[in-house]
Amino acid sequence: MDGSTLEYLGHLLAFGGDWEHGCAVGERARELNPHHPVWYWFLPFLDAYRKGDYHGARTFALKISVPGLGGWLTEAVLLALYGQLGELEARQKALRELLLLEPESALIARDELSKWYLPELVKSLIDGLRKAGLEVPGADAEGKPEGSRPAQAARPESQPSSKAPARVARPAEVHDSGTVLPAEGFGVAVLPFENTSGDPDSEYLSDGITETLINSLSQLGRLRVLARSTVFQYKGRTQEPQKVGQELGVQAVLTGRVLQRGQTLVIGAELMEVVSGCQLWGERYKGNVADIFDVQEEIAKVIFDKLRVTLNAQGGKTACQARHGKPRGL
Repeated sequence: MDGSTLEYLGHLLAFGGDWEHGCAVGERARELNPHHPVWYWFLPFLDAYRKGDYHGARTFALKISVPGLGGWLTEAVLLALYGQLGELEARQKALRELLLLEPESALIARDELSKWYLPELVKSLIDGLRKAGLEVPGADAEGKPEGSRPAQAARPESQPSSKAPARVARPAEVHDSGTVLPAEGFGVAVLPFENTSGDPDSEYLSDGITETLINSLSQLGRLRVLARSTVFQYKGRTQEPQKVGQELGVQAVLTGRVLQRGQTLVIGAELMEVVSGCQLWGERYKGNVADIFDVQEEIAKVIFDKLRVTLNAQGGKTACQARHGKPRGL
């Protein structure tokens, strides 16, 4: 078993409650792959944090804090650590970073953390977030135990409520580039990647890549990513991605192909804008099967960066619409 698979298994064991076994598996994975990606350090970081060894966790924080690669979850746990340490300058900087990434982090924090961690760790992380200055609403106000997922986060009276499914609605966010993401979130469907190897035994790779991209993109806060159970209904079907996107009510669709020849892995991926039918991005990756997690991480980051600049501030038009105009019949 390669290092990436072992590390992933270690995460599953630990997050399921068996921290001792999970951390031992993760340590073995790091020994197998000394040049591993940064996400391998997440497990020892959280293990030290949950034990109250905040200075020990800080050592690992320096390893997982990589500019441009951190998603919402990474920034949130780092902020919680700085809150527990009481480091004023570090927590102020981390709080700014988190709010730039997701302005309503206080409202979604409990919900997002509970997707990954058991209630005891969620409670400890929220405690750190509050100490760092993030005003996370109390679960007791909803009659739920600390660490459980709320049906919908409470909102300040100055902001209108929304019935957007699955995620809390967010205000439109304008970036320095002049781009904007709409309040209801930019909807993305990651369709099941096609296994073009001709070997049914390689199906686990294409399905695994699809699931990992769904999970990675869903952590990025400003995207509304459809669940696996929804998109896998289209597995094996030959419908046009644009039509599927219209049926699912999303703004963009990610499709891809996976080809395995021995230990060589070739992944092709394309991102299409549903309204216009324009291809927003496309890339081909070639590497070793052992590098699959690095490739997935890179694809998720590139897609998020591309979607972040997809909409401009003029009436919500996308870059494709600005070039080609609004398609007929829409």
